[in-house]
Amino acid sequence: MAETESVGPALLAERDERLQRWRRFIDTITHYVWDLHHHRALWREMRDALIAGSPEDSTFLDHYARLYTERQLIALRRLVDLDPRSISMARLLTELAEHPETMSWQRHLELWNLSEESDDPRDQWMVQQAHATFDRYADGDGENVDPNAVRADLDGWKQACGKIKQVVDKRIAHLADIRSDKPVPTATYDDLDRAIDAVAGLVKKYGLLFTAGSIAQMEPVIQGDWKAPFRKPLF
Repeated sequence: MAETESVGPALLAERDERLQRWRRFIDTITHYVWDLHHHRALWREMRDALIAGSPEDSTFLDHYARLYTERQLIALRRLVDLDPRSISMARLLTELAEHPETMSWQRHLELWNLSEESDDPRDQWMVQQAHATFDRYADGDGENVDPNAVRADLDGWKQACGKIKQVVDKRIAHLADIRSDKPVPTATYDDLDRAIDAVAGLVKKYGLLFTAGSIAQMEPVIQGDWKAPFRKPLF
């Protein structure tokens, strides 16, 4: 039975609008996560160069590390935000879990641009690939996304950002009155890297669902000669 026959035009239009919003979300989030990787790549090279070039004085390294970490922490905190005015991975997964019927098998198949000729071998191959892709997300009957699997991904993302959210909320966005008898929230570079890698995995996974396009890697190939300013003395 066609979706228009089973739900009616008004509900169908609502689902169409919601799906278009989700696709805008995943596109925005993907570029945002590429930016996280871009800054991490620059940080790692700069950190190693500063340590090798000036091991006796860490003043500038400490300054640059503070700029890098606070920028990345705030960026990750945005992606776990559930404010209805925000675009975030947490909001996308929450809405998908609440409305799994919006991302149906039929809607995913439409992304593959079939020729609709019954004897086209290319179409047959693409339908097989579409099934193989959608089955990774599907519920028991294979018609819609499995909301339980989406909630598990959402819980995993919240866990990956747990310390980061605390640090941003208590030490960066606000100056909390932290008494000596209460633990001060902290996050390590490993916590930061794990969160960046976690959201990259979600972008690859759900980008494939919403666009039928795969992302080979998130690590950037930095354009331009960003090291040029450092090849002559600055002071």
